[in-house]
Amino acid sequence: MRRTVLLRAGVAVLAAAAAALALPGPVSAHVTVSSASAVQGGYSKVTFRVPNEKDNASTV
Repeated sequence: MRRTVLLRAGVAVLAAAAAALALPGPVSAHVTVSSASAVQGGYSKVTFRVPNEKDNASTV
């Protein structure tokens, strides 16, 4: 009985790992970040740009 429980748990972990590795690819976005004065370890104002597929669409 204990072996069956471990086998089921192993299958569940493998399925979850496969889903976690397979799903991020299709949901990636084309976001760019830019800053004119960014320095490592400091504070800076950054601009995020998210292109839309439609002309009159807003991104939140």
